[in-house]
Amino acid sequence: MQKEFALKDVASTVTGYLMGEMIGIHNVVGFMVDGAVGSAVLPEAAEAVRPMIVAQHPFLEEMIRESDRVTTDNVDEVMAEWEGRWGLTVVLRN
Repeated sequence: MQKEFALKDVASTVTGYLMGEMIGIHNVVGFMVDGAVGSAVLPEAAEAVRPMIVAQHPFLEEMIRESDRVTTDNVDEVMAEWEGRWGLTVVLRN
């Protein structure tokens, strides 16, 4: 099965930085594990699905490397840059 997600939600899931809304991370991780994921286990679940997501879209490795420059002051600017480079959405398969 495949589904399209906002790049900011996928970015939040793979980088560990909140680039959008928490519900976006819940949606991405829940899709990848084919079920709901509670907030208490969300960080561990996101870490577990990260390799599966990156394997589908290798450009995310570059995003992860660049994510150390994300701050609360520049999160929107960085996300706009990434969307300009890689588009607004990403299609994932679970």
